[in-house]
Amino acid sequence: MTTRPSAPRGKESAKRRAPAPKPPGSKPATRRAWVPAALAALLVAGAVAGWRATHANRPSPASAADDSLRTLSPAEAYAEGLRLMREHRSDVSLRYFRYSLAAVPDAPAPVHYNYSTAIYNVLFDPDARGNGGHVGFANSLERTQASRECLEQMTLAVAGSRSPADRAKCCDQVARMLSTFGFEWEALAWSQQAATLAPQRADYLRRHDGLLALLAHPGKRVLRRPDDPAPNP
Repeated sequence: MTTRPSAPRGKESAKRRAPAPKPPGSKPATRRAWVPAALAALLVAGAVAGWRATHANRPSPASAADDSLRTLSPAEAYAEGLRLMREHRSDVSLRYFRYSLAAVPDAPAPVHYNYSTAIYNVLFDPDARGNGGHVGFANSLERTQASRECLEQMTLAVAGSRSPADRAKCCDQVARMLSTFGFEWEALAWSQQAATLAPQRADYLRRHDGLLALLAHPGKRVLRRPDDPAPNP
């Protein structure tokens, strides 16, 4: 009786371990397919959180429309914001301006101008804050965001101005804000625009000359303001 030679033990093990052939049209395994999707979801969530953080103080219907404002039209909310700002309550006026801008994104230049002015008042003018002169923003991050929005709103007012006089007024305010924030060179450019548009305005020329003197004599930076008369060289 003859016996068939047996296959080597290693080849036999390899055959046993070999996967069975897949039928035609079958799809590859997707055991780890959730990993890229999860990472993408985390990135999107992070981006959304970052956007919300940087837009915390910007006009939005969700943040502005509380029960006390729902009954007001955008024009009425704007008028109330102006009244509060004139009564040195700029901190309270902000939500009215925001509500008005959220309802009318393409608002005319005066709305952007006064909203920007109200933010600036809360940031730098203690007399314009209600409730005993408290700071209107909770921390440095909020104040930084408010400073950025203050400039953005005033530049929107510049773009929407209908006359050279109004445009010069807004340009001068941008220069004032930039110089307060420490950007004297940028402030000088905006001040030059204001002085060119309204050369008859002595206060615009005085700010422009003050910025020139400030940049020419940086050692006097803390001794004077950029809207003060220029010192003798």
